[in-house]
Amino acid sequence: MKRFLLSVFILFWCWPVLANDVLLENVTFKSQSPPGDWDDNMNCGPTSAVMLASTYLEIDADEDEIKIVIDWLYDNEYIQPQLDAEYYDGNSTSITQIANVLTGKYKLGPVVKKNIGQLSYLQAKLEKDNPVMVAVNVQMDPTKMGHFMVVVGLTEDNVVVHDPGKTQGSFNSYSYATFLASWKTSNYASLVVDTSKVTWHPDGSLVQVIGNAKVYILIDSKTYWIKNEAVFNAHNYDWQKIISISQKEFNCYEYGGEIDWQPYRELFKVDDIYYLMEKQTFDSNGGSVYQFASEASFNSWNISGAVVELSVNQANEQYFSIYANGGPLYIRHGTLLKPTFNVPAYGEGLTFVVDNQGTLRNFESWDLFEQMGYDKLPVTLIGDPELLESIPGFDEMITVDMSKQCQNPGEYGQYSITIDEPEPEVEPEPEVEPEPEVEPEPEVEPEPEVEPEPEVEPEPEVEPEPEVEPEPEVEPEPEVEPEPEVEPEPEVEPEPEVEPEPEVE
Repeated sequence: MKRFLLSVFILFWCWPVLANDVLLENVTFKSQSPPGDWDDNMNCGPTSAVMLASTYLEIDADEDEIKIVIDWLYDNEYIQPQLDAEYYDGNSTSITQIANVLTGKYKLGPVVKKNIGQLSYLQAKLEKDNPVMVAVNVQMDPTKMGHFMVVVGLTEDNVVVHDPGKTQGSFNSYSYATFLASWKTSNYASLVVDTSKVTWHPDGSLVQVIGNAKVYILIDSKTYWIKNEAVFNAHNYDWQKIISISQKEFNCYEYGGEIDWQPYRELFKVDDIYYLMEKQTFDSNGGSVYQFASEASFNSWNISGAVVELSVNQANEQYFSIYANGGPLYIRHGTLLKPTFNVPAYGEGLTFVVDNQGTLRNFESWDLFEQMGYDKLPVTLIGDPELLESIPGFDEMITVDMSKQCQNPGEYGQYSITIDEPEPEVEPEPEVEPEPEVEPEPEVEPEPEVEPEPEVEPEPEVEPEPEVEPEPEVEPEPEVEPEPEVEPEPEVEPEPEVEPEPEVE
């Protein structure tokens, strides 16, 4: 009886009950060959990196992109071409080298390497829409050579992966026991681009898509591109206040245009009150005069240049009688403020962000504060009554639901599942042949590239492809159907056991 209870305890400890099934259907699959051939191909690392990167960036997970990554690895002397193998068969890579691809080539981040064999860790990352690259073995067999796969889902009983070592490697499932036994051989090594599910930031935020050099400012839920560094500095924006966002979030905003002008500004002071005169250029007609709400407000705008002290009469003559009244300037948008006193109705210790109207907004939780990227920005301490002099008031709290809204849902979720054209080449495998439904799949049929693939026609599945023949491109090429697959990859066709090859990596 004691032994039975101990066994039950061990099973419960090893197989935690996961809160929910999770599956990332937007992660594009690509097999590691082509490029190269299956005999000597060791591209599982570069291919996994491409699958991860295509989740966050507007790149195609295809053969050309894998070649670009392999060239990058060669150029940076991380690996060398194999002797007596094709140039783009690549070579074995480490998890650190793949991390360097993600951060150095794709400029993604933060990239997290972990050695932690917990399914709950994988689930936490997947629930943030982040696929996880894991170091396992070919065919998930601990006795075979090391191999990289990408975890894209967890169910009640299985781990779901994209296996680049198979042409039909998308959404392959393995039991927890099988997966953990293989993962253990690498001491549970994993790699993830640890982004959040956030798809919204308040107006006034400076944002930059991960992996892209362009900086934008959000105004009326639209992105405005700040054209270059000179324009950025002329507007006195703060480089430390730029928030990294996902491509998914960026697609949720409409594009408003570009900011390409450099304003002309003059600062002056009357009776301890700071003012700003601004016009588009020195020679421009018109312009506006703005009054800073407080000295703290003035400091938050970080405007360079001398401040001229004037009397009321001088200010009237030189500014007030000439330029329009632009209104008050409060603490600059995007600034993080932490009051040093007990704020009525809010308490102590909270951090607020200033929105485009100058109002303060707090956060539902510290986790949300971190997920939105504010933990990486500088925080300004402010006392009482300076705070109340510097803002027009408080606005509603930023909630988790608010952070997940999408202002432009028409562009949201543009990523879709793509089944790679070379998948049919696995048909020689017994388990693949009985799957006729792969061809009729709606996602595959709309892909014109699939039918023309020379490799597909010689496969046994050629017979269930009558509906492809009516296509104008296929019928006019009767001669291509009989010989297609032999010409592109003579070595692949004769090898039915392509996938099971342990040397794939």
